[in-house]
Amino acid sequence: MMSIVRPIVAALGVVLTTLAATPSQALTFGWQFVVGPDFSTCCVGDTVSGTIAGLVDGSNSGAGLTVLVTSTPTGELVGSGWSFTSTANGGDAFTVSGGSVTFADALFTDPAGDLLYFGGYGGFVPDLVSAIAHGPEWSDQTGKTSFALIAGDVPLPQTLPLFASALGMIGLLTAWRARVVSRR
Repeated sequence: MMSIVRPIVAALGVVLTTLAATPSQALTFGWQFVVGPDFSTCCVGDTVSGTIAGLVDGSNSGAGLTVLVTSTPTGELVGSGWSFTSTANGGDAFTVSGGSVTFADALFTDPAGDLLYFGGYGGFVPDLVSAIAHGPEWSDQTGKTSFALIAGDVPLPQTLPLFASALGMIGLLTAWRARVVSRR
C-alpha cells in the first residue's frame, strides 16, 4: 500500500507547486473619459467608456489585451473587436501598480480601422488621456481617463486541468509498476 501512496503524494505535490507558481491573475479594468473640446465637433461633456482585460500587475507589453467599448456619445463603435496594435515608443502599453493603471501608451484598432488611443499614444502626456478617432474624434484632451479595477474570479489556466490529470496518470502508472515489480 505504501508503494502506491508515495507516487500519488509526489504527483499531488507537483500539482500544488505548479498552482502556487502560476503567473499573477489577469485584471480587468473599466475605463471612461469625458469628451473634451480639443478635437470634438460634437458631444463635448459626454462619456466614452468600456473595459480592458488581460492586464497584470507591473509592465504590460500589450500582447493579449482585449478592449470592449460599452458606450460612446452616438452609440457608434460599441462592442468588441478592438485589438492591440502598438505603443508609440515600443515600451510598455500599460503599467499597473497597486490595483491602478499608472501609465498608458497603447493604440487599439477595430476591424473597420477605427483607432482607440490610451495615454495620448506617446505616453508623454501628464494625464492618462484617451481618444477614439472616428468621424468626430472623441477625446479627453482636457481631462483624465479613469481606470477602475473590476473584481473578478482568479482565472484557471486552460491547460492546468490537463496538466494535473497527466501528472495523476503518471503517479498511478508509477504506483502500478512498483506493485508489479514488487510481486516478482
